[in-house]
Amino acid sequence: MTVTLKDIAQKAGVSISSVSRVLNNDQTRSVSKETEDMIWKIAHEMGYSKSKKARAKKSKKQKRAIQRIGYILCKVPDKYNHPYFSEILQGIELEAKTRGIYIEFAHTEEELQEPAILHRALNNESVDGVILVEPYDTETLNYLKNRYKYIVGIGLTSVDDIDSVLVDKKAATINAIQHLIDLGHKRIGFIGGTGNKFSLVLNNHLTGAIQNNEERFIGYIDALRNSNIEIDQSIIISSEWSSESAYECMKEFLSKKDINMPDAFFVASDLLALGAMKAIKEKGMTIPEDIAIVSYDNIDMAEFADPALTTVNVKKSELGRIAVKTLVDRGNGELFSPVKIVLPTKLIIRESCGYKK
Repeated sequence: MTVTLKDIAQKAGVSISSVSRVLNNDQTRSVSKETEDMIWKIAHEMGYSKSKKARAKKSKKQKRAIQRIGYILCKVPDKYNHPYFSEILQGIELEAKTRGIYIEFAHTEEELQEPAILHRALNNESVDGVILVEPYDTETLNYLKNRYKYIVGIGLTSVDDIDSVLVDKKAATINAIQHLIDLGHKRIGFIGGTGNKFSLVLNNHLTGAIQNNEERFIGYIDALRNSNIEIDQSIIISSEWSSESAYECMKEFLSKKDINMPDAFFVASDLLALGAMKAIKEKGMTIPEDIAIVSYDNIDMAEFADPALTTVNVKKSELGRIAVKTLVDRGNGELFSPVKIVLPTKLIIRESCGYKK
């Protein structure tokens, strides 16, 4: 059943003209912020979208399948200054510019909590396709799939029915930890993730039931098991995805009494590694002599850390560029089934792991 402006107006208790002004972004007469948010929220809940006639008119005029796109990023503050995600976004924007594609919107999940922003993004009839950066919950993903014909994911490892560009984080982590093992490290800890998931996941993993999609943690567990190294939950540190959180978590870990200290850590991102390294050095310990560090991402700061950080290099800009190319190929009918494009990674060996040339 088609949802009309009248339906929305009746439920919101406002005039049809007010609903029309909000949904069509008409600035000629002002509407209060509270009323605007309410109208967008109700329109979203009722499944409102512009008429099929409007979509058909747009389709008839269009010469290329993909002319305007949007992208939605997972919960990352300050998206253009984040040392990892900003490079992915630069790749998206550079490839789009090269192909003459206009980026209609760029939002984070947090920004989409605003009803007006959410509805404009998801009901923008001029947008031909969307790129989703990093994981999304099933409900959000299904809603987006119902709204957009063309979707490409970056890092959506657990989704099989849309195109995705990714790296094999699990294999890269196993390779990185194997490097530590080859250097003689046997007691290897882990830093990463959020909340208190890891102890639960660890128990599940040890009993063969993997119920977590954090590939780096699964890679850590598998790498140790492959080498018959004991998995000790006491040296698995759960941290938020920030340097500040990793710093505080490592400080707390190092303050514990009678702890059997690991001789190395695998850290799930360079930002976390930088925070952890600061805490280790403040404790009067040295890297890699007391604790070796291997990380993941190879952001620009990794090379200039003290000591320089051994880390997995991810081709971040290429992830963005190939995502745009895949979206174009899909729109042009050149792809017939969902594809997964896996980019290679490489371990960049520097001083923090203890490797001696």
